[in-house]
Order: sequence, then C-alpha cells, then structure tokens
Amino acid sequence: MTKRKFINIHIQIKEENYDPAIGLFSYLPITGIEEKNDELILSFLFNDYSSDMQNQIIEIITKLQSDAIILKKEVIEEKNWNEEWESKIETIRIGNNITISPSWKANEVKSKYNIIINPKMAFGTGDHSTTKLICQMLENCVKRDSFWIDIGTGTGILSILAIMLGAKKVIAIDNDNWAIENAKENLMVNKLSDKVELIFGDVLNLDLPKATGICANLSISLIQKCWNKFHLSLVDNNGDLIISGILIYDKEKIITEARKNGFKLINFIIDEEWIAFNFKVRD
Repeated sequence: MTKRKFINIHIQIKEENYDPAIGLFSYLPITGIEEKNDELILSFLFNDYSSDMQNQIIEIITKLQSDAIILKKEVIEEKNWNEEWESKIETIRIGNNITISPSWKANEVKSKYNIIINPKMAFGTGDHSTTKLICQMLENCVKRDSFWIDIGTGTGILSILAIMLGAKKVIAIDNDNWAIENAKENLMVNKLSDKVELIFGDVLNLDLPKATGICANLSISLIQKCWNKFHLSLVDNNGDLIISGILIYDKEKIITEARKNGFKLINFIIDEEWIAFNFKVRD
C-alpha cells in the first residue's frame, strides 16, 4: 500500500497568538497542529495543500502579528502520528497535590487530584505555564459548593480541577468546536459530565451569569475587553477572578486596568515569561 505524503508548514508566531491562530486555522483542512516555542507546525495532506492555502495562512498570521512568517515547508511520509505523539506525553505535576495525566498512564499516578486528559494534537496537555499557574491559584480559591465560569476552556482541565476542588458547578466556554468536543470527552473520562456545562461561543457575545469565581486563560487583548463582564458576574458574590495568558511585561498594565474596573489585586504568580493574577471585586 502506498504511503500518503504530508506537508508540514512551520510558522514563527508568538505564543500569546496561538489560540486565535489555531481557531482561524480550524477552517483549513489540517490533519494536526504542533506547538513549539514561538512556533506552530501545521500538517496537511500533500494533495490538499496549495499556493492559495499558503496565501490564506500568511493572511491569517500577519493579521494577528505583523512580523509572523512561514519559516519552512517540509514533505514527509505517513507514519503512526498518534502513537508517536502519545508516547511523548508525560504526567504533569503541579505543586504537591495536582497531576495531569493521559488515561493510559492514570494507573501509574498517585496524587490527591489527578486530572485525566486525552488531548487532541491541536490542544494542550496542561504543560503550558498559563495552565499550571491557574491550577495553582484555583487550589487556593475554590470553595465547596461554589459556582465557577471557565473561559477559554480548551481541554477542560481547569473546569475538571474546579469540580475536584469542591465547586458545585462550572460553565465552560470556548469559541472552538474542536476544543468543546475534546473537553466533552475529557469530562466523560473523569466522570464529571453532569457537573460542567459546555458552551460554544465567543465570550464577547455572551452574558455571563452570576458566579463565585471566573478563571480565564485568554489573550491580553480579549481580557481587556471583558473587565465589565467579569465585574457584573462577580460583584454580588465578591467573587474571585483568576486570569492568565499574560506576559510578565504587561503586569503593571493589567493591575492598573483591573483597579480602574473595580477589582483589587490579591495575588500574582509567575512561571518563566508568564503571569497569572487573582483579583477580587473591590469593596
């Protein structure tokens, strides 16, 4: 049997632009996406790729980031990608109590909160700094029987952890159908489908219900458009707002904007170039 050929497109783009880029790339006939340091690799069937498609990719990335470029293209023959990719996924430990593991390694893990995640190749395994930072903050903020909103849920890691920590219900929002489907599968694996409501949509077009907490792993530009939504949702319960997806260089800008929009800073933590904040509604 003749092996199929694929073409990999290596794109230089900043990590903070990954989520919007992946959302836009989902309309192309992609067979997989790999994330590296400031680099995305798109895989296509060789016969599906064309110069027109390359022009679409260039248009997408330059709209998000003016200096984003295609670094190189490479043609490769078919092999068992999932098997190779899955073999590289390791259990992730966050602090003393939280682990994230794929289902095929779950029996090897001993921790207080083990989140089972079977990620799609286009979505995270929980290894990104912003996910780990929010997990640490959730461990300190989630109260028993609380109600949380998870914006930009991706694989559903943060929603699953919130329930494990004692939340009664979570609404999880994402604007990418692939993410919603993956989150649905992960909720089923963790036997939490009845505790988390998944919503497909753009947070800018949604009215957020009253909540005791919001976690949002988003780009800074989207967070800046959501301050009023966050405040309206949390003000009645003096709730917690946990946000990340923000680089350390924007720390003071975010703190200043939060104060102007009725929040006070409780804490922040840093991992590499990324920062996460815990705010509360100001009295």
